[in-house]
Amino acid sequence: MFVADLHNDLVQRAMIGEDVSKVTKHGHTDIARLIDSCIDLEILIVWVSMISKDKSPFAEANLMYDKIESLSLHNSAVSIPKSINEILENKKNNILSLPVSIEGGEAIENSIENLHYFIERGMLYFGPTWNHSLDWVSSGYDEVHNQKKIKHIGLSDFGKEVINTCNENGVIIDVSHIGEKSFWDIAAISTKPFIASHSSVYKLSPHFRNLKDDQISEIKKVGGLIG
Repeated sequence: MFVADLHNDLVQRAMIGEDVSKVTKHGHTDIARLIDSCIDLEILIVWVSMISKDKSPFAEANLMYDKIESLSLHNSAVSIPKSINEILENKKNNILSLPVSIEGGEAIENSIENLHYFIERGMLYFGPTWNHSLDWVSSGYDEVHNQKKIKHIGLSDFGKEVINTCNENGVIIDVSHIGEKSFWDIAAISTKPFIASHSSVYKLSPHFRNLKDDQISEIKKVGGLIG
């Protein structure tokens, strides 16, 4: 059996000074408890969608990457894999895989070069939006509650370039949080399976974050998965 958790915001606690390498009294997880659990892979999230406007999202995302790397440097029981083979090797050696993913395209600051930079750092999946729409992709929240303020509903040409770049470089696209129009724009051009790392079912709970039946069927059709 291989057990994976697709989305964990643990690094945010580390960024404010909490020592998450040991058992803590906060949150649901820490590195010590993850090592002791049955989990083989725990995806840690870089998320900079709510930083202050005087800070660079790209720079802050790199600081979060650095923090995750520091967690693995001093602990032989964990590793940050950059390929499927490394994940499988970690499983054989009873090492917890802590791959890094990004939620929210603010981190690339409208730059394909910045996207390539994070790909080189080993980004496993990329979620184009959190709740905030960007110049090149609309979010689930804004498509439902804020349409008049969206600069571009769905994917722009640059947004399509982002998806294509991820496809070409083995980065999974995560459609949790993106808008319905953005979802179908991605489905129309993606050449690789895509995922919804943390979404539920719209018919069970009609919330803008959740997937409608045709979206669920589409993820199944392309060989993706829903967490």
